[in-house]
Amino acid sequence: MRIGIGALTCTYQPQITAAAQAAGIPPSLALAVATQESGCNQNAVSPAGATGIMQLMPATAAGLNVDPHDVNQNIQGGVDLLAQLMKQFNGNVTDVLTAYNCGPGCVGKANLPAETQNYIPSVQALQTQWDALLGTSDASPGSTGSSENTADTGVTDWTPLYLAGGLGLLALFMLRS
Repeated sequence: MRIGIGALTCTYQPQITAAAQAAGIPPSLALAVATQESGCNQNAVSPAGATGIMQLMPATAAGLNVDPHDVNQNIQGGVDLLAQLMKQFNGNVTDVLTAYNCGPGCVGKANLPAETQNYIPSVQALQTQWDALLGTSDASPGSTGSSENTADTGVTDWTPLYLAGGLGLLALFMLRS
């Protein structure tokens, strides 16, 4: 069973949500990463060799002691990695996504690869969509309940931006169908 609306669907939404909740991270973040990485496709393999729903590299999967070809282990490994990165980077979702996509060594670098520069806002937009679908909207993009993400921009209420983005995406989906 695929759960979602429009292009935002994931067959494995219940498993990802349960794993994320158990790991103490927002399910919307884990679902956004899975959606961005593979479209929630367990058979996805990247040109670099990343495998499965959470697109785990072989060395990463080995370090997490999971079989990336096993759906449940792939999900658990990806969620565990996100949880580790959330701790390592004190809940800063931008840094977490940078590390997930490019590796922890990329965090804080001035010139991120173009892929990572595009990845971060794309995952954050997907997280906003998953939050809306799950009814778990946060106070700020990628927030884990703290207000530290608002310090960089001075924006304290992201609701109008969420609504505008959601309406824009809805319009796009309607035009595509």
